[in-house]
This record gives sequence, C-alpha cells and structure tokens, in this order.
Amino acid sequence: LTSLQSSSRLQVPGARSAEYFTMRSKSKSSLFFLSKTVNIDNFTSVGLRQSVILETRPTGVASPFIFPRSKFSLSSFPVSEQPPHRFVRLHQWNRNIPRRQSVNHCLHSSKGHRRLHSFSKLTLVRSNEKLDSEQTSTPIDQKKGRRSLNSEAHCILNLRLGSISKENCEKAKKIISIVSKWENAYGAELAETLLERLYKEQTLGKNSNAIIDAKFYDLCIEAWNGSGVDAATIVSHVAGLRKRMEERYAILSASTHANPDNSNRKTLIHSKSISWGDEVDSATISQGAQYNFQDSRFKCAEDFEKRSLHSDAHFLIHRVPVGSMKNDNIQKARSILSSISRWNNKKGALMAEALLERLHRECIKGKNPNAFVDSEMYNICINAWAKSDINGNEIVAKAESLVNRMETRYARGRENSIPRTRLARPDRITYNSLINAYSLSNEDSSAKVDKILEKMNALADSAAINKSDRDYESYIRPDEISYNSVLNYYASRKNEHWSAQRAEDLLLEMSEISQRQQEQHSKGNPPPVTMSTTTLNIVLNAWGNSGGGIRAAQRAEALLHMMIRLFNKGHENIQPNALSFSIVINAYSHVDSTDASSAVDKAMELLDVMEGFPLPNNEGINSCYNAVANVVAKSCLHNAGDKVQELMVRMRNMDTLPDNFIIASCIEAYVSAADEDSRRRGKDFLFRMIDDPSSQPNSVSFNTLITAIVRDKAKDRFDEADELISMMENVGGDARPDLATYSIILGALSQMEDEDSAEKAVQYLRRMLRSYNKDGYAKVKPNSFVFNSVINMVSRCNNEWADDVIYKTLVAMENQNSQGNQFVTPDTITYNTVIGKLSKSPSKKNAMKVMRILKSMEDQAKGGISACAPDIITYTSVLNMQRIVDPRRAASIASSYIRRVMSSCEHTVIDKHGFRTVLLALAHPGNFEHAETAKQAYEWMENIGYIEAIDSRVCDLVLVAFKNSNNELSADGVISFLSDRVDKYLSGQTTTILPTVVGFSAGLGVLGKYNRVGEVATFLGKMNELSSSGIPEVKPDEGCYVSILASLSSRQQRDSALQAQRILEMSKQDLSSLTSALFNAAINACASTSGDNSNRRKALEISFNIFEQTKELRSVDSISYGMMIRACMRLVDDDGIKYKLVKSIFHLCVKNALVNDFVLKEMGHLSQKIAGKKAP
Repeated sequence: LTSLQSSSRLQVPGARSAEYFTMRSKSKSSLFFLSKTVNIDNFTSVGLRQSVILETRPTGVASPFIFPRSKFSLSSFPVSEQPPHRFVRLHQWNRNIPRRQSVNHCLHSSKGHRRLHSFSKLTLVRSNEKLDSEQTSTPIDQKKGRRSLNSEAHCILNLRLGSISKENCEKAKKIISIVSKWENAYGAELAETLLERLYKEQTLGKNSNAIIDAKFYDLCIEAWNGSGVDAATIVSHVAGLRKRMEERYAILSASTHANPDNSNRKTLIHSKSISWGDEVDSATISQGAQYNFQDSRFKCAEDFEKRSLHSDAHFLIHRVPVGSMKNDNIQKARSILSSISRWNNKKGALMAEALLERLHRECIKGKNPNAFVDSEMYNICINAWAKSDINGNEIVAKAESLVNRMETRYARGRENSIPRTRLARPDRITYNSLINAYSLSNEDSSAKVDKILEKMNALADSAAINKSDRDYESYIRPDEISYNSVLNYYASRKNEHWSAQRAEDLLLEMSEISQRQQEQHSKGNPPPVTMSTTTLNIVLNAWGNSGGGIRAAQRAEALLHMMIRLFNKGHENIQPNALSFSIVINAYSHVDSTDASSAVDKAMELLDVMEGFPLPNNEGINSCYNAVANVVAKSCLHNAGDKVQELMVRMRNMDTLPDNFIIASCIEAYVSAADEDSRRRGKDFLFRMIDDPSSQPNSVSFNTLITAIVRDKAKDRFDEADELISMMENVGGDARPDLATYSIILGALSQMEDEDSAEKAVQYLRRMLRSYNKDGYAKVKPNSFVFNSVINMVSRCNNEWADDVIYKTLVAMENQNSQGNQFVTPDTITYNTVIGKLSKSPSKKNAMKVMRILKSMEDQAKGGISACAPDIITYTSVLNMQRIVDPRRAASIASSYIRRVMSSCEHTVIDKHGFRTVLLALAHPGNFEHAETAKQAYEWMENIGYIEAIDSRVCDLVLVAFKNSNNELSADGVISFLSDRVDKYLSGQTTTILPTVVGFSAGLGVLGKYNRVGEVATFLGKMNELSSSGIPEVKPDEGCYVSILASLSSRQQRDSALQAQRILEMSKQDLSSLTSALFNAAINACASTSGDNSNRRKALEISFNIFEQTKELRSVDSISYGMMIRACMRLVDDDGIKYKLVKSIFHLCVKNALVNDFVLKEMGHLSQKIAGKKAP
C-alpha cells in the first residue's frame, strides 16, 4: 500500500500515545505508534466484498486511503498502552451497493467475532470489550476526548435494547432538555427520538433506570412549538405526543411513567391556535438553532437569558393570536416589558413599545378582559427611549408619540364609556418623563415645556372640582420633581442667557405656589410643593451654563448667598452642599480673559466661605478645590501654578488629599504661560508627584504637559514628548498612554510636512494597537481620528513603503470595526484618501487593492451604510488608475457608475473633473455601447441642470468616444448629437454648450470614415455660420480637414479619391494657406480607393494632380513622396508601369534630398515584390 505521511494522526479515543503511523505493503504490514512496532497478523478482515477506506485525519484534513478488495491485515495496539476503546473507521466505497448491506459487517479477531453497528456512513469498530457491556456504553471520559452532542445522542440511540446504563439514561434526559431549546425541526425531532428510545428501553428492554415523567413530554411539545415549521406539522407531532402519553399512562403504572397534567393539555391546545403567518426574526434564533455538530455548548448564561427574553417577546407579539392571550402570558408580557426596557438601547425600547401595542390590541380588538394597559407601562416605554442610544431629537419624537397615543386612547375610551380604571391616563410621571426627553434634544422646546406644566396644573384644577375624578388630582398635580425637570431643561440650554433667567423666574413662581399651597394644606388639601437644595442647584447650573461671563457667575453667587441666608433662618431643606459651591466656582471659569484676575479672587473668597460653612457632609469637597484650581489655571496669571500648589496645601490642612484633577490643573497653570521656564517647572512638579506615594498622577496630567510641548516650535519637541510617553508606559496604571495621548501627538504630527512625521505616526499607531489588542488596556481604545490622521500623513509621504502601509492601516481600521469597535468607522473620505494615494502609483498590485476597496464601499452602501458610499471623487481616482492599468475595466466601471447615477432618484454631486474622467474612460476604443452611454450621460447632465459640470471640452469627449468606437452606428450618434446642439443654438438658445473645433473634427472624422461626406459638408457650413456669429473655437481649421481626410483613408471605398478631392477643395475656401499635412492626407485617402481598374486609374490621376498642387505651393516633403509611392503601389496593377512610376518618384525624391525612413519603408514594398522576399 501507499506509504502514509508521518504527520497523519490515527484518531483513537483514549490512545494518546498513538501519534504517528505508517502503513506499508501487505508483506510487511506493521503499525507504528511512536517508536513502537507490533505485528498484527492475527487481526484480519472477513466478509468484506467491497473496497473500504481507512480514514486517517491529520490536523484539519481528512486523508482517506483505499484498500484493495483482497484481505488486508492490521496490527494490534501496543500491549502496554491498550486503550479502552479502539476503532478504525471504515467507509463504504462501492456506492452501487444498497445502504442496508453496509450497515452490519463482521470482523474476526483472536477474541472472536465482533458485530459492527452502523448508524451513519461511518462504522465504529470496537474490539476490546463486549458490545453489550456497560463499560462500552459509558461515555468517553473528558480527559481522553469529548464527543459532540450529536455523537452522544446517536451513540445512545444505537445501544442494544436493555443495555443502557443509569448514567446514559440521565445523559439522554439532559440531551432532551438541551436540544428542545434549539428552536428548529432538527432539535425537536432529536428530542422526540430520544424520548421514544427511553420508552422502549423501559418497556421492551425491562430497564428500571429509564423512567420518564411528564416533564420530558412537555419539553418535546415545547420543542415542536418553537421549531419554526408549518402549523400542520406542529399540531400533528404535539397531538401524537399527547396521545401516546395518555395511552402509555393507561398501560403503565403512574409511578413509573408520565402522568398527563393540565400544563400539558394547555400546551397542546395552545399549539393548535398558533398563527404562523409571520416569519421568525433571525435575531431571535438562539445559538442552538445554528447547530454545529462539533460544538453544541451554549454561550454564557446572561446571553442565553437575553435570547430567551427576545424569543418570548417575539412569540407573544407575533405568534399568539389576538384575543387568545392567557393570564400567564399577559403577566409574562408585562414582566418582559419591564426587563427589556432596562437594556438601555434602541432594540430594548423598540421591543418594549411593541409589547405595549400588542397588549393594547389584545384589550381593544381582542376584547380580552384580562389584558389592559396602564400608565405605568407607557411611562416605562418613554423612559426606555430616553435611556436608549439614539439622538435626542429621535427620543423626543418617540416620547411625544407615546404620550399622544395615550391621551387619544384615553379620550376615545371615555367616549365609549369604558371605566377609567381600565384606561391608561397620563399622570405626573408621564409628563415628567416627556420633559426629561426634551432636555436631551438640541432643539428649542421651551414653549412645549411651559405648555406641559400649564396643562398639568389645569388638569389638576379640573380634577379637584370634579367629585368623580378628584383622586386624579394627586396623580397629575406638578410636584418638586416636575418643577425640577422643567428647570433641568432650561439648565441644559447652554450659552443661552434667557434660559437661566427663565429658570430663576420659574423658581420664584415655584416659591409663590408653595406659599399658596401651604395655606391650603392647613385646610386639608394635599401637601405643598417644596423647594430643595437640588432645585436651587439646578438654577445655579443654569446660570453657569448660560455663557453670560462674569455677570452670570455673579448672579449664581448671589443665589448661593441667598441659600446660605435662608438656611441660617431655619430653612434646612435648602442647605447648600459641596455641589452648590463647586457649581458657582466653576461659573467663574467661563469668564473673559479681562475678568480672569477678579474671577480668581471671587473663587478664593467662595472657597473661604465654603471652609467655614457647615456642610451636610464632606462628600464632594474635593470638587470645590478642583473648581478653584480650574479657575486659576484658566486665568493665565504668571503665578497661577504657585496658587494651585497653595490650594493643595489647604486641602491637606482640611484632611483631604489632592487628587488627579488638581494635579492636572496645576500643570495646566504652569504651562499656560507658554514659555520654556514654565514648562520646566510644570515638568518638575509632575516628577515630584510621581515620586510622592500619596499622589499618583494619571494620564491627564501627562497629556496636559505633552499638549504644551508639541505646541512649541522647538525642533526637539517631539523627542521630548516621546520621552514623556515612554515615562507613562514605565509608570503604568492609569498613567499609561491613553487615547487622548496618542490623539495629541498624532494631531501635532499631522501638521508637519517632513517625511519622518508619517513614519513616526505609523509607529505610534502600532504602539497604540499593541497596548489595546495585546495588553487589553481599554482607555487606549482607538477611534477614527487616530486612524484618519495616520492615513492622511501617509498619503502625503513619497516613500516606497507608503502604498503598502496606507492599505494595511485601512485594513486594520476595518478589522477594528468588524470586531465591535464602534468608534472606528471608515467613511467615504477615509476610503478616498487611500484610493487617491494608491492611484498615484498605477500598478496591477495597487489596482487590485483599489478594486477591493471599491467593492467594499459599494457593498456597504447597498447594506444601508451611506457614510461609506463611493462618490465621484472615489470613481475619479479609480478610473484614473484603471485607464492606465486596464482601460477596458475603466470603461466598464465608468459605464456602470454613470448608469447607476442616472437611474437613481437621489441627488448625486458630480463635479466637472469627475465627469470628465468618466467620459475619458468611456472613450476607450472598440465599444459603441460606451460611446452611447457617454452621450446619454452628457444629455442627462444637461437636462437636470448640471451646467457647472459640463463645458465645451467635456462635450468634445462625447464625440471622441464615438470616434474611438469603430462602429458604423457611431455616425448616426454623431449626427444626432451635433445636430441637436447646433440647431438649438441657431434657434436662439444661446446657453447651449457647443463642442470646440476638436470635437467637431472628431465627429466629422467619423462621418468621413463611413462615407457620409454630404453630412460633413453640412456641418462644415454650420461651423462657419457659428464662427461668423461670434462663437470662438468652432471655425474649421487645418486639423479639422486633416481629421476628415485621415478617416477616409481608414477604409477602402470606391469613391475615396473623389471625396478626398472634394474635401480638399472645401478646405481651400476656409483656409488661407494649405500645408503639406493636408495634401499628404488627401493623397493617402486616394491610395485607399478600391474598385475596378477605372476607379483606381482615376484615383491615381487625382493623386498626381494633388501632388502637382503640392509642388506648386512648394509644400512637398518626405511624407509627400512616401504617399505617392504608396498610391502607385496600391493603385497600379501592372508591375512594369508600377516600377517605372515608383522609380521616377524616388529619383525625384533623391534629387530633392528628401529620402527618409518613411520613404525607404514604402520603397521596401516594391523591393519585396520584385525580389520575392522581404526587403532589408
């Protein structure tokens, strides 16, 4: 037999020493286990009448080897290391033999016959123990190997009846519980098959270990209900399980078999009422449904729980018919709604709202008395949207929609006399949640917020005078949280002075309302609205965010002093805390530079007041010192750093240790002076903090110093910054370089123009990715900015490695995005930068990279990612490269792109340069369809008003495309295109863009090529008419006529000479002087005349006539003589006459000393004809 490779592994469970083996010929049959060899002539095959395969499996590859039909011998295992299970794998090779013939085979060994049980194409041969022993049926130990769940199930199914051990019975039950959750037909069928096998083991096998209870029937029924197959199949299987369960219970004792219970009946009835009109959402399919035969283990319990919630929610929303939802499902829906609303993402909010609407349909359309939706469920949905990961404007739209539906449904319910207790009515929490949603939006909703507050008061007043609705007053009357929500909305409006003033006015209104309600409370009314420290802190924050400078800060300070006075008078509910002081102090950090000195003094005074004020607790006291340090750092005073250090001393005196924030502020105070001495002092301070065990600076302190260093113009600033980054890595902990560190250094490098900056940027990016990917440091998680900075720098680099590095950087960026880093998202600008760089070095390698990038962009655009959609800049760079590397592909890409743009309903921006590039690609020779596409694209651009993208030069390209198409239909296209534009202009549409004489020349050349000389003459006349009307660059010139004559010579026609003579006469009318190029083109056109002898004789006469005119005008050159020789060679049949004519012309050429390579080339044809061989 063929020798096996030494790397092949014989997979024998338990035989870990069996590593490598080699099979040789039959005469030397031996089996190598490591270095041991044992002959096995006593183990032979019997009864194998067809070829079989012994399968060996090296890592990742199956290597089957075919044995002949003759008997073969195998060696036994090493005696010292006999495994408990030894097998070889046999495949049926002859596929013509029915499967049943290969199910059972016999092997003969020294221990007797062994019967092989096969449940698949793979036959398992065990030769050490008896098949019916308990040891054989025991699963493989985990240390010696793990079977897949599918393999374990089939192993149990194929054990001999009555021989299943207790351990395997328990294993079968566990497998049923697992596969029943796969939510597919395979899992349901496997669970039912295992159930039936256990029943046979109990009844026919008389095995007391196999006892089945009702739980396993329920699991099988649930497996079919969630399998996703058609309803008829589900009902059939579920009814069959129920029937078998009842029949078996009637036969067997209730103690030894399943007892049908009510839950089982409900499951059966429920399965018959399922509506399968909706397809199962792919997101609800669990991992088990994506069945893998090698690994059926589930993910972590948390993911499985979320999958189960999603699956249950989908089941309740889409599969339970309206009107048939039971009480347990209703309670389950409410529980799921509450759970998924805390997912804090869009998916959870959408599902929560869908459950809400499902319960509403169950109540209204389904007339289900147990299903009703209360205001709490609406409030949960509103808060779910407020905490989701979408933008604020979308949150407001969703919240408003829920509140409007709630109000509308309540009004309709009251009109239909539905009791209030069964209707969801907006309450205080509802409107508070809506106001909070407005705070998340950047739009001005102040009028809506005020209207909501007025509406709440109006509803409360109306309920107060209505005896039947008086309880509603306590649910709708605005409380402290309501007013705080409104105040928080005004505080969220940054840099808007009016919002802070409106917040203070509302605070005064709240105080007046509180006084009135206090008087009414003494008469038995509800307790009044009270103001708290939180309320006043919100107003202070509104002034701090108003952008009013020193005046806003002073107003906030006045409110703070008012809080202190009121607290001293006994109003303990508005006692200022550390947050109150820190808000006011921070307000002084937003002043103008002219007020910086006074702001520092005010901040210090407030700190003095805070240190002497009885705060409720010392929690947050550090924030006050940090706020003062921030004010000092931003003041840019010459001694700002020293002042911050004094603050740190005061903190220690207050038994408070300085934290990282004040350390960073101190460094910022030093470097704000923007001189070398200040930076040195800031660096020395940082080094002292590093050595101080009580303070451990974080990356913010280092980043502040690095920012100041890279802003300097010193030559060695990047070396100094790199030293600090290395120090950060050595310090470790929170001082390690983070995203801000690399963003600062890369942003500074991007402003450099030298070649080394790109290389440094690449090295920093590599260090950053190494720290994130290998070290797992989350704070260095890259974003799009760092990748785009490196890509932009490399795109400006001219080194040889730049193309490869910029492409790999883009690939790394895509990998980050595919691995779940949502902060790294390549966009169109990123892709265009890479494509633009690669297109500057046209090569097949770069072209392949560019095409991969373009395909990725197009695929993402089709998938709905508009930020990555290719634009005209993308295609311009791609086409510029492909026009050099592969012009045909360039034309195909251009055609596909412009047709897609024309058929799209969306507005696509196309500039002049991009459109010109598209037409240049479409002008590739040999394809009339591309020329027609160019014409349609130009007309489309003209019709939709893209006048800025087209001009006369772009118009010329359409005619050039027709010229290069080499198709007779192109003549009709030229006539249509030119006629349309010329006629429009002559009819008075002076804005019509006309081609230049270059475009006319290309178009008239096409007409001349296909013998449309009449149309040529017509357009020449129109060109003269346009020129006389003042249109520049349209008067026929010499190039125009040369182009027409050259096109006549490209095809052999009977009247080429006559047409050439006609064109030449027309040129004499338009041109003041005729050059040799024009005469030479005419002679060449005459030489291409075909037909009989008379036609060619006439063409020869015309040629000599034109040649004589050339001599008269003294325009004869070497090309003229060469063309005349060519005309004689083509138009004269008689060799003697031909020789004489050519000889005379050549002698004349020699006499005038005009012999050149072109003349000798034409003479070579004559020499070849005379000598019968190729001329030298």
